[in-house]
Amino acid sequence: MPVLRLATAGLGLWLLAAHFLRGGHVILAAALAAAPAALLVRTPVSRRVVQAALAAGALVWRSTAVRLAHERRDDGRPWARMAVILGTVASVNALGAALLEGRRGGAWFRADGT
Repeated sequence: MPVLRLATAGLGLWLLAAHFLRGGHVILAAALAAAPAALLVRTPVSRRVVQAALAAGALVWRSTAVRLAHERRDDGRPWARMAVILGTVASVNALGAALLEGRRGGAWFRADGT
């Protein structure tokens, strides 16, 4: 159970790290690249920090998709495929956050292991 949930969250964080690295934000990219390690801490706080990063990441991807779609449309370039790709990446971030929620998602992060 936890492998798929944790892998989805980790993938979302790494995709977000790549986005910021491409934008030249090296420190933020490094922090996001290391953030999947927080999934191994197994505390409720680490769960919420990762969820917050993933939720914020979904918003960043959505914002980026809208901005690029407008730019491409205004320049007369195709934009639909880019919007689908970035929408999918935003969904991976949102799914990663959602999979860590609830009883099953929280089971990994209980300090007592029950």
